[in-house]
Amino acid sequence: MLNSVQLIKRNEGMRILINAFIGTLQPIGYVLLYTAVTFSVFAVLGMSFFGGRFYACSTPGAEYPGGKALCSGSHVLEVGGTAYMVPRSWLNPDYDFDDFSSSFKMVYRLGTIKYVSVMYAAMDVTAVDQSPLTDFSRWYAIYFVAFIILGAMFVSNIVAGFTVDGINANQGRTSADLRYSQQMKYMHAVSRGKHNIKPLANPASTTLRRYLDSSYFQAFSAACIAINAIFMLTDHADASAEFRAMMEIQNAIFFVELVAEVLLRVLAEGPRHFLDNKWNLFDAFIALGLIFTFVGAIGSFGQVGKGLRLIRILKLMLIIRPIRIVFDTILVTLPQLINVCGLLFLVMYSTAALGVALYSETRFQDKLGPAANFRDFAQAMRVIYQVLVGEEWMDLMADCSIEPPLCTPQFDGYTFGDCGSGIPAQFLFMFIKVVMHLMILNLLVGVILDNLNAIMNAVDHEETDEWTNGASFHQFKECAAVFNRFDAGTGKISLTCIRSLMREMPQPLGFRAKPPALGLKWMPMGNTHPHLDLEPTEWDGRDLDNWLLAEALSRKTEFTAEEWNAFGISHLQSGDFVKSGDTYFTPADQGELIYGAQVCVSLDRLCACSSPVYCMKSGF
Repeated sequence: MLNSVQLIKRNEGMRILINAFIGTLQPIGYVLLYTAVTFSVFAVLGMSFFGGRFYACSTPGAEYPGGKALCSGSHVLEVGGTAYMVPRSWLNPDYDFDDFSSSFKMVYRLGTIKYVSVMYAAMDVTAVDQSPLTDFSRWYAIYFVAFIILGAMFVSNIVAGFTVDGINANQGRTSADLRYSQQMKYMHAVSRGKHNIKPLANPASTTLRRYLDSSYFQAFSAACIAINAIFMLTDHADASAEFRAMMEIQNAIFFVELVAEVLLRVLAEGPRHFLDNKWNLFDAFIALGLIFTFVGAIGSFGQVGKGLRLIRILKLMLIIRPIRIVFDTILVTLPQLINVCGLLFLVMYSTAALGVALYSETRFQDKLGPAANFRDFAQAMRVIYQVLVGEEWMDLMADCSIEPPLCTPQFDGYTFGDCGSGIPAQFLFMFIKVVMHLMILNLLVGVILDNLNAIMNAVDHEETDEWTNGASFHQFKECAAVFNRFDAGTGKISLTCIRSLMREMPQPLGFRAKPPALGLKWMPMGNTHPHLDLEPTEWDGRDLDNWLLAEALSRKTEFTAEEWNAFGISHLQSGDFVKSGDTYFTPADQGELIYGAQVCVSLDRLCACSSPVYCMKSGF
C-alpha cells in the first residue's frame, strides 16, 4: 500500500513539494495545538449546555412536557391498512454532548461546517429526560455561531497563512532569495522563448505584418471578438426562426473574419513563425472547428470549436492589469498544482486501499450503501473524494463503526462478517479531514498565494538603469537579444567576440550606456511636407499616420514612456514624421545616436548582426 509513496522520489517537483510540506508541519502543529485547546473549551461548554438533553422518544406519544417516563410500552403503527405493535424506546441520536469524547467529536464535526442539523436539534432541547420542543431553546444557536467564527473559519484561514509561512521558511525566502528566485524565473523564461524563428522578410509580408500589428487592426479584431461573444451570450432555447437566422448570419460573418485573419497571419509571418505563437494556434484550432461545423464533417468537434470562441475574449481581458495578474498566477501555479494533485492522489490511493481492507464487507446502512461504500478500490476512491468535497462524512463514519448486535461478527463457514470497527473508522475519517483536506489542500492555497506574491513583486518592480532592485524581465530580454546577435543560434560565442559583446551589452552588465529613447520628445517642422519633391521610396523616414499621436501632439510635445507605448508605434526612426493639424512633427534630435546598418565593425573583428542596432559613433 505504501509502495506508491516511492513514486515521489522520481519527481523533482514533488520532492520539493514534500520538503515544503514537511516545512509546514511545525507551524501547523502550533495551529493544531491551538485548535485542540479551542475545541476542548467548546466541548466542555457543549457538555454543560446539552449533556443528556438530546434524547427523544422513538415513536409519538411522549410529546413535551412528557418525556422518558411516558416513552414506554408499545405503539400502534399503521402501514397500508395493517397495524403493527412497535416498542417505544428513549433514544440518543448519533451526535451528543454526553461525555468529553463524544462532545469533542461533535465539536470537530461542527468545525467541518456540518452543523445545521445539530444546531436545529440543540434549539429544540428542553431538559434532561424530557422530550424536545420546536425552538424551545433558540438562543443556543449563539453557541454554534460563535464556534463557527472562532473555531472553524479562523482555524481554516490561519492554517493557510501558516502554510505560506512554512513554505517560505523551508525555502529560505529572505528578500534576497525572493529576488534571486525571480531573476532565475526570468532567465528560464527567456531561454524557453529563444526559438530563432524569424518572420518572412519580403516586402509584401513586411507590409502586411505592419498592418496586422497596427492599432487599427487590433481594435477591429478586438471589436469582432467582443461583438461575437455578445451574440453568443444572447443565444437561448426555443428561439424564433428570425433569431436563429440572425445568429447564423453573424456566425458566418465572424467565421469569415476569423479564417481571413488566420490566413493573413500565415502569409505575413510564415508558417513556422505562425505556429510558434500559442494564440495563433488557438485561433487556428477554432477556425478548423468552425470549418468542420459548416461542412458538417465532425459536428461534435465543430461544436467544441464554436464554444471555445468565447475564450478569445480572454485576449481582451488580459489588457486589464488585475485579470492579467490572476491569469499569470494560474499559469505559474499549474506545474505545482499538478504536483499537489499527484501528492493528493498518492495519499488517496493509500487511504482507499486501507478502507477496502477494513470495510469492504461492512453491511449497508443509511449512508453506507450503493452510492458510497468500500466494496472495491474505485468505490473507495469515490468515497474519499466525496468526503473531501463536503459529503456527510460523519454519517459514513457512524455506519463504518457498526458493531454487534446490529451486525454479524462472523458468518457461518467464513472468516469474516459484516461489522465495522469504531476506533479505526474514527482515525480513518479524521485522517482524511485533517491531512488531506486541512493540510494538503491548504498547501495548494499556500502555493497559489506564494506565486501571487512573487508575481505582484514582479509587476510592481521598479526598473532602474543600474539594476538597483534587480533586472526586470524587459531588461533580461534586452540582454538576451544582444547575446543572440553574436551566438548564431548556438547559445555560445567565441572568446574573440567578448569585447564586442560587452560593448553592445547595456550597463551595468556591459559597457553600452542606455541611449535616449526616440519618441519622447517631438519638434515641429512647419506646414510643408518634409519630402514634398521626393518619391516615397526616397524618403528618409515614414509618414506614421497615427491619429492618436497626432491628437496628442496638438496638446504637448513631450511624453512619458507609458504614454508613448500607448500609441502602438514600433521601430521608430529619426526621420519619421506625423502631421498634427496643419503642422508636421518629427522626433527631436538624439545627439550622437545614429541608426546602424546591418554590419557593425568593432575594433577587434567584424561582427554580423541579425537586425539593425544602435551604435555609438565613438565605439565603432
